[in-house]
Amino acid sequence: MELEDKPRANGLAAEIERRIGALECSHMKPLVDYVRGLRLRYPNAEFPDFDPLGGGCKASVLFLLEKPGPKTSREGGGSGFISACNDDPTANAMWHFMREAGIPISQSIHWNIIPGWDGTRRYFTKDIAEGLPHLTELLGLLPHLKAVILAGIAAGKAAPAIRGFGLPVVLSDHPGPMVRARYKERWSEIPRVWREGLNALS
Repeated sequence: MELEDKPRANGLAAEIERRIGALECSHMKPLVDYVRGLRLRYPNAEFPDFDPLGGGCKASVLFLLEKPGPKTSREGGGSGFISACNDDPTANAMWHFMREAGIPISQSIHWNIIPGWDGTRRYFTKDIAEGLPHLTELLGLLPHLKAVILAGIAAGKAAPAIRGFGLPVVLSDHPGPMVRARYKERWSEIPRVWREGLNALS
């Protein structure tokens, strides 16, 4: 089953169905179980699946962002995945920035410090604190990680916990449209920050 690796691919219903089918692949099973556990514990939030196009449990780079957006919501008409191929501006920028930085989707995995979508983009300090235990649980499922890219202020709060796992971190701005509107030059520099940050670790 070949999945589309291109910008906004998850805007097509047929592609979403292919990705749903690919959740049965072996590199995805522990992550599917992890998300299922979150859904059981927090039934009032919506937890998207990891993108099976990525490396799953074999990923070497984790991209940690802030909070899922509406295009991750299957109930709201989105893909139901955390994916650089989602049909929204942030995912579109992620896809292109990863290409510029030389980071293949097949070696990466994407998640958020606040893992659940609750119908609003707003979040509070307590939401970040509540997300940290779930992040450490996720890190335990990713034995091949070599680095974590923290994109955005909220994600940056996870740096001490990640370093506690012995993993290096790369800090960057968030690739979303709000940063682009306010700090265009910094936004444009994101792929360079990723590339140079990871190169410094090798």
